[in-house]
Amino acid sequence: MTGPRQGDIHYCDFPEPVKSRPVLILSRTEINAVRENIVVALITRTVRGIPLEIPVGKAEGLSKEGVVSLGDIYTVSKALLSDRKGALSMEKIGRVSEGLNLLFALK
Repeated sequence: MTGPRQGDIHYCDFPEPVKSRPVLILSRTEINAVRENIVVALITRTVRGIPLEIPVGKAEGLSKEGVVSLGDIYTVSKALLSDRKGALSMEKIGRVSEGLNLLFALK
């Protein structure tokens, strides 16, 4: 098994008060295969209209419309993830990359 793939959507069982929430896998697929912990961004229905949000919904396998919130990034154990629920298109993965560049401004 390769583990969760970058760009996939899973539910994650966070501890209280967050509870179970959809997340986007951010860390590279190759790294996810060998590490216990991976990096994810929360998916929320709270839309603030900022550049760190990427719209997602039924096309990505979710039951409701929302946004990937790149301002809410966590490192979690793979054991907390559900089965894969969906994935982002290459176009939206490109938008995630742009958003992360905006967030971190690493050179």
